[in-house]
Amino acid sequence: MAIAKKPSPKKPPAKVRAVKKRLSKPQARKALLARRRALVPKPLPAPPKKPPSPGTLAAVRAFEQALRLFNRHDFGPAKSAFVSLLGKFADQAEIVARTRTYLAICEQRLARSPSVPRNPDALYNQGVFQLNRGNTAEATELFEKALKVEPRADHVYYSLAAAYARLNDTPKAMDALRRAMGIRPVHRSHARRDLDFAGLRTNEDFQQLTGFGFDLVDE
Repeated sequence: MAIAKKPSPKKPPAKVRAVKKRLSKPQARKALLARRRALVPKPLPAPPKKPPSPGTLAAVRAFEQALRLFNRHDFGPAKSAFVSLLGKFADQAEIVARTRTYLAICEQRLARSPSVPRNPDALYNQGVFQLNRGNTAEATELFEKALKVEPRADHVYYSLAAAYARLNDTPKAMDALRRAMGIRPVHRSHARRDLDFAGLRTNEDFQQLTGFGFDLVDE
């Protein structure tokens, strides 16, 4: 009787080792950065910006107008514009801070202005210069000083009247104009055509004094 052979036990299959692919240094660096970025949480989207309020827009426009005067070196009108801005837009913190800076510069520049001349002609010329630059209050002071030195200067009275008319000081404008015409009547026709007196053309005293609105022959 044949004896059956026992089957020999099967050898376990040899383990297959996983072969790792070696990465180059740049590739390894990119992979590391990619893993780090994946761990960083994405930032939340920024909330939409609110449009500026009407008050802010008005303050910006007023500041830009004052800044234009400042850049033209019209420090007197620029100072007035900055002061007005502070009064109207005190709640606009950023604009107020910038305004105070420029206002301080205006005050420094005005403090350095040259000394006032004493000669009446020089005072008058300086007054006309300030009037043309829009510094009407400064112009009236110069004209008044010129008249203290030369009380019969009709052209100074006339310019003083024009300055007071710009300041809407009708009584003083009319008084200075009367004095100018009393010395030299030709100022009557000048005043009828002068745009500085446009605001007085509806005033009855001005109409009677200058003949505005009537067909009068120039003196």
